[in-house]
Amino acid sequence: MHDYSYSAHLVINDGYEDRLDMTITCQNAQQLLRARDSFSDQMNTYIAEFAMQSNLVRMPSDEEQNTAALQAIIQEQTEKAKQQEPEEPAEPGPPEAAPDEPEESLPLHDDALDAVCYRPDLASFKLAPTEIPQKAAAPAGAKGLMRLKCPKCGDVFVAFTKDYRTEWTCKACGERFSLENTALFEYDCSCGRHTYGRTNIEDADFSYPCGDCGKATTLKWNPKAKKYME
Repeated sequence: MHDYSYSAHLVINDGYEDRLDMTITCQNAQQLLRARDSFSDQMNTYIAEFAMQSNLVRMPSDEEQNTAALQAIIQEQTEKAKQQEPEEPAEPGPPEAAPDEPEESLPLHDDALDAVCYRPDLASFKLAPTEIPQKAAAPAGAKGLMRLKCPKCGDVFVAFTKDYRTEWTCKACGERFSLENTALFEYDCSCGRHTYGRTNIEDADFSYPCGDCGKATTLKWNPKAKKYME
């Protein structure tokens, strides 16, 4: 296997003498790359020099250099003067408007009596009488199951009506009598039937026959319950 070597040679002269005579021997590709970079650096150095000599790039004159230096000094002095000047106080802005005080509002009241406390001129105001709703009056007379006694002939009988009636006619004598003042009676028969109704009987007690078994039960007036009970 043969060993190869490469030589890279760079010569720069200005027409009178060699300014650079550079040779680099390389054994491999990596060394060749480094040689290229070295030659490139040398070329850049001489390119700038040759450009100025060929008037491609002009060197600044002494007057231009002095002018630039003077401008730099003036700029520096100006910056220092600005730093030493006292800061001017900020101009006061317009005074802030005071918040509006909320107007005193009168409390809301539905009751005219409360309004008098805030409006003395209403002290003579008279409240209209409040109408209290009246409960519906109970229908006059009686209906349903009734144990009645004729005030004329004394006949006692059972009657029934599905509508309220204020009068009843006795079948025995034909007498018509009022049902306005009747009392409630209510009891449970021993057979289990629950019975209730109205009666015009004013005695301390009376008997009532059960509608199922026919057994008569004596009912007595109970003042506390205000009805006839067993």
